[in-house]
Amino acid sequence: MQQLKRHYIHQSYSHKQIFKLVTSMGLFGNVSEFASNLGGAIENLYYHPMNEDNILAGVLIGGALFMRQSISAFAGPVQNIFESFKSGFTYLI
Repeated sequence: MQQLKRHYIHQSYSHKQIFKLVTSMGLFGNVSEFASNLGGAIENLYYHPMNEDNILAGVLIGGALFMRQSISAFAGPVQNIFESFKSGFTYLI
């Protein structure tokens, strides 16, 4: 019985289980959407200057698109965290 208890305690503290728990709660939002937005931002930063005739204009446009998509990639999870706190505080009050 002690061995079984030790097994479940060890499994509950493993990094995989904690990651599954946190991501399933929806606290940080959709992880694949975050990765997609961030990947699109990096793609704009790299590929947009290559496709423009004027390299400086391409760098400026690519940089602006990178900033816009990076901010939107990080804003979604932050918004979800604040909404979770808000609903928690509303429940307490």
